[in-house]
Amino acid sequence: MVAHIKELPDFNLSPHKCIYMMYNMAKDKEYYDLEFFKKLDNHLNIKLIDNDDFEGYFAYGALYAYYNFGIGKPENVIFFERYLAAAPAKLSNYFYFLHVQDLKMHTIFLKVSH
Repeated sequence: MVAHIKELPDFNLSPHKCIYMMYNMAKDKEYYDLEFFKKLDNHLNIKLIDNDDFEGYFAYGALYAYYNFGIGKPENVIFFERYLAAAPAKLSNYFYFLHVQDLKMHTIFLKVSH
């Protein structure tokens, strides 16, 4: 899926699909592509996120990707950090597969792109 979408000159993806691809690019270095990650980050429109239809693991997945890549749009990073801070219980069903231990020191080196 990532390889196919990377080839498109323009794409229309939901926030869920953008986050899914960003997370998987961060998790599997076979798909690592900083320029495409920036393109997804710029495409991600947090205003389209419906809180009633948005699970905490998507917010965590976005932050996992941002922290692993060490870059992200400030408004996106802040949105997902605040989302999880306001509703940590939304993650309780997903702790067994969230890979929190993989983040290590990445949070210290997070830069925000413009």
